Amino acid sequence: MTFDFSNQPGRVRRARFKTDEISPRVTIVTPYYNAGEFFEQTFNCVINQTFPYFEWIIVDDVSPDRAAVEKMLELSATDSRVKTFTMEHNSGPAAVRNFGARQAKSEMLVFLDADDLIEPTFLESLYFALQYHPKAQFAYSDVVTFGAKEFLWARDFSSEQMREENLLVVTGMIRRKAFLEVGGFDVMGRYYNEDWDFCLKLLAKGYVPVRVPMYLFWYRNLCKGAMNALDSDPELTAKNREKIAQQASRVPDGIRAIVHNGELSRPFADLPQWAVQSPLPFAKKKIHILLLLPHMVMGGADQFNLDLLARLNPEEFEVSILTTLPEENDWQQRFAEYVDDIFVLPKLLDMHDWPCFMEYMMQTRQIDVIFNTNSYYSYYLLPWLSLRWPNAAVVDYIHMEEWYYRGGGFARPSGAVGPFLDKTYVCNERTRKVLIEHFGRAPETVETVYIGVDEKKYDPQKADVQFVYQQLEQLPKDKPVVLFPCRICDQKRPFLMLEIAKRTPQYSYVVVGDGPLLEPLIQKAKEERVDNLYFAGRQSDMRPFYKAAAVTMICSLKEGLALTAYESLSMETPVVTSDVGGQAELVNEEVGVVVPLLQSEAEDATNYKYSEQEIGLYTEALARLLKDKQQYGRYCKACRQRILSGFTVDQMGRKMAQELKRLTGAENQEHRKQIAQRYAPLMFGFEHMADLISSYENLERCYVGLDGLYRQEKNRFETEAIPAIIELNRIQKMRTFRLAEYYRRLVNNSFLGTIRRMLGRLLHRR
Repeated sequence: MTFDFSNQPGRVRRARFKTDEISPRVTIVTPYYNAGEFFEQTFNCVINQTFPYFEWIIVDDVSPDRAAVEKMLELSATDSRVKTFTMEHNSGPAAVRNFGARQAKSEMLVFLDADDLIEPTFLESLYFALQYHPKAQFAYSDVVTFGAKEFLWARDFSSEQMREENLLVVTGMIRRKAFLEVGGFDVMGRYYNEDWDFCLKLLAKGYVPVRVPMYLFWYRNLCKGAMNALDSDPELTAKNREKIAQQASRVPDGIRAIVHNGELSRPFADLPQWAVQSPLPFAKKKIHILLLLPHMVMGGADQFNLDLLARLNPEEFEVSILTTLPEENDWQQRFAEYVDDIFVLPKLLDMHDWPCFMEYMMQTRQIDVIFNTNSYYSYYLLPWLSLRWPNAAVVDYIHMEEWYYRGGGFARPSGAVGPFLDKTYVCNERTRKVLIEHFGRAPETVETVYIGVDEKKYDPQKADVQFVYQQLEQLPKDKPVVLFPCRICDQKRPFLMLEIAKRTPQYSYVVVGDGPLLEPLIQKAKEERVDNLYFAGRQSDMRPFYKAAAVTMICSLKEGLALTAYESLSMETPVVTSDVGGQAELVNEEVGVVVPLLQSEAEDATNYKYSEQEIGLYTEALARLLKDKQQYGRYCKACRQRILSGFTVDQMGRKMAQELKRLTGAENQEHRKQIAQRYAPLMFGFEHMADLISSYENLERCYVGLDGLYRQEKNRFETEAIPAIIELNRIQKMRTFRLAEYYRRLVNNSFLGTIRRMLGRLLHRR
C-alpha cells in the first residue's frame, strides 16, 4: 500500500456543525503539557470530526510554556464542547487522564494526547463499533506513526502476544463503566508504560476489543519524552518490566479482537432494525450526496470521481462516501482531500448490516442524491433505498458495458433498476446506445457526460522531456517514441503491443504502468529479443512521457473512453486506438487513427494469438501518422484544440453540478413521489431481497475463494476444503437461496421493467 505520511489530517479547520446544544455521547480527555508546537493541528482534528456529539476535556498539567497554554485556552474558547481544567501540580499523563475521566458526562471515553492526530471519522467509526458490539468494552483502529519515524501499524491481536509486547495504543474508545471497573490508570510515577499496563488490566477482566482495520489514528513519534526517559534509566526500566509482568500474568489466553473483513456472518436472515437517528446539526444547508463506490484505487473510474469531487463547490455540496469491496484503498487519501465522511463498509460492519448503515447515512446526513458509480452490491439496494427515501434522487454513472463480466458489466444492473433511477450518465454515446437498445432504458433517462481532462495540468508547456531520457538511459533520441500507458493486464492487450513492436523496429516503445502481466511481458520480450521495448514502471507524472512520445497507442480489448486518450491529446500527442467504447467519439481523423477491433470481446482475453491483419492495421496507422512531418505537425496542433472544444474536466464538472441541482428541484421531487407510490406494494419484497442478495454475493465470494484455493493448492484443497464444499452444496439447495438466485436472474434480465408494466396496469384498473 502506498501511503503519504505528509498528507496529515487537521491541516485546516472546518465548521460543519452547530454545536451549542450538543448532548455528548463521547468524552475526549487530553493531557496538555508543552504541546504548543503541535496542538492546533490536534485541535483541528477534533473539531473536524464527522460525529459532533462529544465533549472535550483538556487538562493543563502545569505546562511551563505559558504562552502555549494561553493559545490552547484561546482555541478552546471557540467551541462550546471544549472544557479546560488545570491540575494543582504536575502529575503525569496517568493521573491527568484519571482526573479528566472523572469529569466526563458521557458513557464513552477517548484518551487523546495533545500532539497526536485523528482522522475525521475516528469517533464515528469507533462509536459505531461499540454500539454494534455491545459485549465489547473497547475499540481501536490501525495506526499511522509519523514524525521522527514513519510506518504503518496494523497487527492481528491476541492476548498471548499482548503479554509479550504492546499491540495497542491508548487512543481508542472505551466504555466508561469498564474504565471505572479496572480502576483507571495506575499512577506509579511519571515514567512507565501506563498505556500497556492499562490495556493489560482490561484484558485481565476478560474484556474483548473491537479492531477497526483502517488508519484512523496518527501517533506522533518525537524520539524524546517519557518513553525515551524510561529507556535511558535502567532502574526505571526494571521497575516498569516488573509491573508489566505482574499485570500480564493475570491476562487469560484466547482473547481475540473482533474484526470485520467484508464477509457475511449471518446468511439468509432478516435485516436488523436499527434505532432511528436524528439528522446531524449541519451549520449550513447544502445538497448532500451519498457516493457509493466499490473502492478508491488508481484508475480512470476513480479519477473521474476525484475530478468530480474537486469541481463541486463545497459551499453548495456536501459528499459522503461508502465503499463496498474489501480491498485496499490506495487512493483514499486523495479522496480525503475533498470528503470527510469516508466509510469502508467491509472494514466497519458485517455485510448483513450494510443496508442499515446506508439508512443511517440517509437519516443523519439527510441525503438529497444517491450516486452509484461501479458498486455492483449497491445496485441491488437501490430499489429499497429509493422507496425508503423517496425524496432522494437516484443516479448512476456507467463507464462502459462489459459483455465478459456478468453479461454486460454495470450496464446490466443499471438497466434492471432503471425504473428507480432518475438519470444514468455515461461516458460515451456507444454505451448510451447499449443501455437503450439492449437493456431497455428510456432514451430521456440516459445522458452522455464526457469525463474530460484537466487541460491546465496536461499542458505541453509544463513537461520536461529530459526526465524521460534520464529515467530510460538506453532510450535512443533519434527514433520516434510510441507510448503504451496503461495497467498491464489482459484487457489492455500488452502482448498485441509486443507483436506490433516486433514488426516496427524503427520505433521505440515505452511502456508506462504496472500490473499482473508486466513481468510476463518483460520476460517474453527478452526471450524473443525485442530490443525496442523500454519499461518505465508506474509513474506519478505522465506529462513528460506524453511530451516525449510521437504517438500514444491504445490497443485495448475494452475501454469506456480511455483517460490516457484525453491526456495524450491535451499534451498535443496523436493517438492510435482500437475502436472500442467511445474512443472514436474523441479520436477522429484529425488527431489520430481508430483501428477496427478484430478480436471478439467474448473471446478469452488470455488468448495472446493475434491475427496478422490486426497487427498490420496498427503498423499502417503508425506509418500514416509519422510519414509526413508537416502533416504530423498539423495532427499535434489539432489534438489540443479537440480537447478544448468540449472534452475538459471543468466542462464535465459544470455539467454534473447543474444536473445534481436540477435533480433536487421541485419538479423532480414530484417525479420521485410518483415512483414511490407506484412501487410501494413491492416494498416488502425489495427489503427482503436486499438481504438475500447479500447472502448470494457472500456465497459467490466464498466460491471464488474456494476456486482460487483449488487452483493454487489442489492437493491440500481436496483434503481440507471438502467440508466447505458440502456446506456450500447444502446452502444452494435451500429454498431461501433459490429465492436469492431468482432475484439475481430478475435483476440481471431487466425483469423489473415487466413488473413495472404489470403493476401499472393493475393500479390503472383500480
